[in-house]
Amino acid sequence: MDRDLLSMQLQASKLAPSRTIEDTLNRSQMAPPRSSEDTLSHYTSHLHRQSQLGARQSTLRHVPSSPDRVLDAPGMMDDFYLNLLDWSVRNVLAVALGPSVYLWNGSDGSVRELMSVSEGAHVTSLSWIHDGKSIAVGTSDGCAQLWDLERSKKLRTMVASPGVRVGSLGWHRHLLSTGSRNGAVLTHDVRVAKHLITTHATATGAEVCGLAWSPDGRQLAAGSNDNRIYVWNSMGEAVVQPSAILEGHRSAIKALSWCPWRGNVLASGGGSLDRTIRLWDTSVGDCIEQVDTNSPVSSLVWSKTSRELVSAHGLSKNHLAIWKVDSQCRDLHSVAAIDNAHDSRILHMCLSPDGRQVATAAADESIKFWSLFNPNSSKGPSPKLSHSDGKPSSFSPFSLRTKSFR
Repeated sequence: MDRDLLSMQLQASKLAPSRTIEDTLNRSQMAPPRSSEDTLSHYTSHLHRQSQLGARQSTLRHVPSSPDRVLDAPGMMDDFYLNLLDWSVRNVLAVALGPSVYLWNGSDGSVRELMSVSEGAHVTSLSWIHDGKSIAVGTSDGCAQLWDLERSKKLRTMVASPGVRVGSLGWHRHLLSTGSRNGAVLTHDVRVAKHLITTHATATGAEVCGLAWSPDGRQLAAGSNDNRIYVWNSMGEAVVQPSAILEGHRSAIKALSWCPWRGNVLASGGGSLDRTIRLWDTSVGDCIEQVDTNSPVSSLVWSKTSRELVSAHGLSKNHLAIWKVDSQCRDLHSVAAIDNAHDSRILHMCLSPDGRQVATAAADESIKFWSLFNPNSSKGPSPKLSHSDGKPSSFSPFSLRTKSFR
């Protein structure tokens, strides 16, 4: 697609234009050069400093005071219940902006539009399949579409809940689970014509805010707006009852993430009336650890390289926090934080395929990349971030605001 055509399409979809570098520099205050103290790998006390983008760090171990890259994402929907950002094993970051899904290639920095939904609808969720060859896209009209990455072709449309938005998606290999606003949790086998294989029963019709399959594929967890977490450990039947219902949060649960080294431990985060992170032993249904974060939790990601958990938050700090976890997952304590990581609440977060970075998307219509983990321990190559000259893209909704900040 040529640049002029894509520009016209973006205008037609009423997405806000990308900000220029001049606009960004006028809005941002560039901090003075770092002192030698900023390069220390470990801190002995909590530090509070203003970063180049207004972020402030509070650490017991080193974290960057500013992001590696910032992308504009005009049209990002400010809705806590949606899931609009995901990073594939092929180093492609997908983001939904209004009716469209865009792909940013971490290897060459290119951006392209993958798809748009019909007029009057919008994208409400997206999730990459395990091999990164295709992506599932949930829509406001109750469907889950499957798209091929290489051919930019829609493979099929699966109706989940007609007319009811699909706000969450979760993959286990060829099985795709969908969570809808009416509380429906369905699992589909995308390989077969009659795709619906299991309906997962819940206690109420409250909206499903988050879905997560355990790494071994034996358990599916759903966070609900009824303040409960539902866990199922049996599949293949037409209707399955939850094996556990986890209660304790006092608000909607969107943030869910399974521990990579203890397969029966699930981390969850509560919304604005709760603000806690909890660790659950799903084999017995017990909460084994909890901490009050003093801020709504929108996303949780486990590190691939260390026993750490990253949380993303909304008001009032709009911050990222790193938590150290013991081997038994019974002690969770903060070791680092980046306050004011965004100008508005952070809505989404995902981990890079090599485990070194997280990408965060916020209501301030920006996506930021943060190097949080030790590259010497990561598995696989580091994603290549281009556009280091700082020039914005003139033909897509993304534009790099500046070159690398460090």
